[in-house]
Amino acid sequence: MSFHLPPTDSIENSNGVSIADSIALDSSAAFQLLVCASSQDVREAAAEALWPRQYADQNELECSHERFADLPFDTRVLALICASVIARQPSSTHKLRAVPLYEFLAPPRSSVHSAERPVFRIQSGRAARTLTMPGGSPQTLARNAAFVLPGCADDTVIQRCSWGRVECEPYSDTYQWCLDDSSVYLNLSNRARTRARWGSQAPVIISASGEQLHELSSPLQRIFQGERISLGTSMLMRLAAGGLSGAVIAFDNQLPIVRGRRPRDATLSIEIGPDLESPLVGRCFKGDLSPRYDLNCIGLGGRVRVSLREGRTIAELDLIARKVGVWHGTRIRGSFQYHPQCAQVVAEVA
Repeated sequence: MSFHLPPTDSIENSNGVSIADSIALDSSAAFQLLVCASSQDVREAAAEALWPRQYADQNELECSHERFADLPFDTRVLALICASVIARQPSSTHKLRAVPLYEFLAPPRSSVHSAERPVFRIQSGRAARTLTMPGGSPQTLARNAAFVLPGCADDTVIQRCSWGRVECEPYSDTYQWCLDDSSVYLNLSNRARTRARWGSQAPVIISASGEQLHELSSPLQRIFQGERISLGTSMLMRLAAGGLSGAVIAFDNQLPIVRGRRPRDATLSIEIGPDLESPLVGRCFKGDLSPRYDLNCIGLGGRVRVSLREGRTIAELDLIARKVGVWHGTRIRGSFQYHPQCAQVVAEVA
C-alpha cells in the first residue's frame, strides 16, 4: 500500500508560490501556523507549504465527527502530519496527544458536547509494518493509535512554564539603544548580562531571514560585557542604516534556583528596529520550547515557503512568537514586529 496523500480537488501544492509573495520559514514555524493561526486562509497557506510530503495514507485515517474526506483541507493535512509522527514515534504517543481508543469509538452523544475536538484514529486491526520510502529509507508504521489534534500555541512546544516575580525581574519588554557623541550601548540590566554570560548558548544576532551574523559576534560580545561600542563600527553603521531591521539578538540563560528547585533555562529574544531610535522588542520565555512534533522524522525538516496572504501570515507569526516563540534558523524568535516583509506588505497595501 502506498504511503502518501492522494490528491483531491481541494488540494494544491505550493510550487507556484512566488518568492516575493512568500516568507521562508522553518517547517516547525509553518506547523505552528497550521495549528493555531486564527485566519483560515493562513492555515491553508501553511498546509499548502507543508504538502506534499511523506504522510500516512488518508485512507487509513478516520474521524469521530465526520468523514475524513469531508474535513477542511488544513485539518486533513494537520491530521495526516500528526498521524505520521505518531506512527514513526509510537513510544511518544502520550506527548503527542494520543488518547484511549474508546474516545474514538464512543464519541459524545449529546449536542452539548458537539464543540469538543474530534478524535482521529489510525485504522486498527493491522500489525506494525515496514515500508520502503521513495528515497529508499525504511519506515516502520505502528497501528491502533487514537489522537486529538494540537489546538493552541502551547501544544506545539514541549513545555512553556510560568514566570515567578524574582525570575522575571531582570527582564523587560522593551530595550533602547543609548547613544552619545561617540558610542552606543544597550540598556540591559547587569543581572541579565551576568545570566547571558553563564548561559548554555552565547548571545548571537540572527538576521531577519534566519542566518547567524557571525561577523557581528565581537561587538555583540562587548555589548553584553557592559562596554560601549564605537560609532565607527560596522554594526553601528548597519543599525543606523536599517540594515539590521527585523534581526534578533537571542540567547539562553540559567535562572536562579527558587525554593530549592532545579532552575530551568530561559530564552530571551530582542528584535532590532529600523534605526537607533526605535525601541527593541524583548520577549522572554521559560521552559523547553523545542517542537513537540518532530517533523524531521517524516521528511519535513528544513525550510518551506509560506504565502504572505497580504500580510496576515506575518501578523499571525507575530502573535505565535510572542506566546511561545518561533524557531527561526538556530534560535528562538519572539516577535515579527520589525520584520522587513511586514513593512513590505504595509507599503504595498498603502
